[in-house]
Amino acid sequence: MIITNPFLFLQKNKIQNRRKYLKKLQPVVIMARGHSGTRVLAWICHHLNITMWTDQNRVSGDTDSKLNKKIKFIAKRNPFITETGNYQNYLRIIFEDAIYKYHKRINNPDSLWGWKFPETYLLAPMVRDIFPNAKFIHMVRDGRDLAFKEHLTDDPGRKVGKKILTHLDIIDKPHYLQAALSWQYQVEAFDNFAAKNLNKNQLLTIKFENLITNPRAVTNELGDFLETELTEDCRLYIENEIIASKVKQHKNKPQQKLNEIEKYIKKTLIRHQYL
Repeated sequence: MIITNPFLFLQKNKIQNRRKYLKKLQPVVIMARGHSGTRVLAWICHHLNITMWTDQNRVSGDTDSKLNKKIKFIAKRNPFITETGNYQNYLRIIFEDAIYKYHKRINNPDSLWGWKFPETYLLAPMVRDIFPNAKFIHMVRDGRDLAFKEHLTDDPGRKVGKKILTHLDIIDKPHYLQAALSWQYQVEAFDNFAAKNLNKNQLLTIKFENLITNPRAVTNELGDFLETELTEDCRLYIENEIIASKVKQHKNKPQQKLNEIEKYIKKTLIRHQYL
C-alpha cells in the first residue's frame, strides 16, 4: 500500500481505533428534555456508585464542561438526529473524541460510568451508534409542567431552540406552546428511536412523578436495571433531598392555557398516561 498522505492515514487509524475502543463500553446515559428531573436522577446514580462526574460538586448533576460543550456544539448544528447514521460523520468524530477523553478522565474499570446532559436527548441515535451496548434511562415528565419552564431547546433566541421551533413552524406562538411542542417533539423522537433500536435490557423509562412520590420503589427498579444494589448514601439521598411538591406544578396555571396545551400535545400526554 502506498501512503500518499501519512497525516491523514494516522488520523483515520486513530479514529478507527477509538471507535473500536468505545464500542466495547457500556455507559449509563440519562435521556430527557431539560427540567424533567434529570438532576435528581443523576445524583441517585452517583449515590449508586455510578461515575457520573457529579462528584465534582456540580449541583445540576451535569457532566463536566469539556464534554457538555461538545454535546452543545453538535446539538446546535444538528438537533434532528432521529435515526441511526442520520448525521454528518464529522459530528460523530467530534463526539467520539470528546467522550473518549471524558472516559479516560474518569475511568474506573471496576465501576459503572455514564453522564447526564439534557442536550444528549437530541443525539440518541448517535450515542447508540457509538455505544451499541449502552444503557439508556429515559426520564419523562408531564409536558404541561414543562410548558411553563424555560430551556434552550424552546428559546428562539438560542440557536438550537430557534432551529427546533422553526422546524415545528411554531416560532411565532406563545412560549408555553413553544415549550410544550418542543417537549413533545423530543419525547416522540426518542420514543420512536427507542422502539426501533433498543431492547428491553437497554432501556428503562422512568416517570418523574413516580420517582418523586415513590423514590424507594423507583430507585430499586433502577438498581435492578443497572444490576447494582441500593447503597446507604443513596437511601439517605432519596429520603432527605427529594421534594414531592414538585409534582403537577402546572395545576396553578390558567386553565385556558392548559386547555390549549392539552389540545396540541394530547397524543403524547395520553401515551405517557398523563391524560
